[in-house]
Amino acid sequence: MPKTSWFRRCSCSVFALVVIACAVSPLGGVNAPGQVLPNLVRANERFGRRLFEKVHKGEPEQNVVVCPVSLTIILAAIESTSWGSQLSKEIGDTLGWGFPVRLGIPVRMLLGAFDEPKRQPAPSGGGSMADALPDPIPVREESWITNTFMFRSEDLGQKLEPLAQMFVDDSSKYFGMKFVDAGTANPTVNELRAARPSAGALPQVPAGNDVWISSDAHLRTHWGAYAFYFGRPFTGEFRAARGDKRQVEMITSGMSKYPHAVTDSFEAVVLPCDRAYMVAVLPAPGKDIHELERDLADYPETLDGLLNEELGEVIIPTFRIGFETDLRTQLEEMGIKGISKDLGLMIRPGSHLTEVEQKVDFVVDKQGISASAEPVAGVVYGITRGPSKGPPPKMFKMQIDRPFVFLVRDNNTNALLFMGAVMDPTQSH
Repeated sequence: MPKTSWFRRCSCSVFALVVIACAVSPLGGVNAPGQVLPNLVRANERFGRRLFEKVHKGEPEQNVVVCPVSLTIILAAIESTSWGSQLSKEIGDTLGWGFPVRLGIPVRMLLGAFDEPKRQPAPSGGGSMADALPDPIPVREESWITNTFMFRSEDLGQKLEPLAQMFVDDSSKYFGMKFVDAGTANPTVNELRAARPSAGALPQVPAGNDVWISSDAHLRTHWGAYAFYFGRPFTGEFRAARGDKRQVEMITSGMSKYPHAVTDSFEAVVLPCDRAYMVAVLPAPGKDIHELERDLADYPETLDGLLNEELGEVIIPTFRIGFETDLRTQLEEMGIKGISKDLGLMIRPGSHLTEVEQKVDFVVDKQGISASAEPVAGVVYGITRGPSKGPPPKMFKMQIDRPFVFLVRDNNTNALLFMGAVMDPTQSH
């Protein structure tokens, strides 16, 4: 099967900026045998859908995209350092694990499914990562998640004890954490950029924090099932969020079998790749997209259970989402209130989160998907009825020409990497 169209590169980073050094209880994990990784994946999916729904509710007419997996890893690392505390319970409850389950072991299993990173060249001229890639596109496929802990080891001229050795050992073992001592000064963006294995653009990182924790996720993979291989881009019509009609570039997939579903609430299709896949979900005519997003958050198991392999083709617009926001308010609304009060993992009491900034550049075109997502956290020292009964149609044609939701998941673990909504493909970013 020819494979020249592809997901070029998806990247995401979360940075938690924390005050001085951390002490921690040992990581571990208690769960049903064989279920720790599936449970983490399900928890990340539920968390990501709820987070996305809340973010888009605050920007209802904007194109929006979030990257849940890096936030999940950062929250798991914070939970591990505050195990047994109220904050630990809040994180466990929000992620859907309950209390007192530790997340180190399943995170280690998740990270084991990804490759070792190789540093990529930075994009030039402020363009997307797709713009920086050579032509012809190399065949190499890759996916990785890496974590970095950059910290200040001195404060006010008085030497403080470096990071607790137990925290260093456990975080290295379970979270693959790379520790970087910034010395007497607060870490800088340039120091963090140099320490990371990727070269994606960083968001607006506030100064004056003592620790940054970053979790970078990257993906490069070909489209599968002839998706968009033979089709030529053409100009089509897209009805934007307010009903305005836009002339946009559309691309058509090859005729093939795709997991597909039609209900009274939505139409959904899976566009497969070798290392990831995208699920595009189009609200049923007359159904509000935000109502659909609430359904997807409230009933996370329903969508996948309705998909059946069917012969058809998909028409989708090309688009680019540039999105930056502070996620701290959404995390607090979801139940993690203590994260902005006292993290419970520092030598000095009262260390707290100041912001969770996220910057995402997400592109879909004939070549595939390229994305650079950079969430940053700062801390100071309906679905209703299913498909109708009866035989399935022999062939479907899904035309995505109005606002829709998309999910991108990793093939190896099924972990939700990105979730977003396209309200207007021509929307500036």
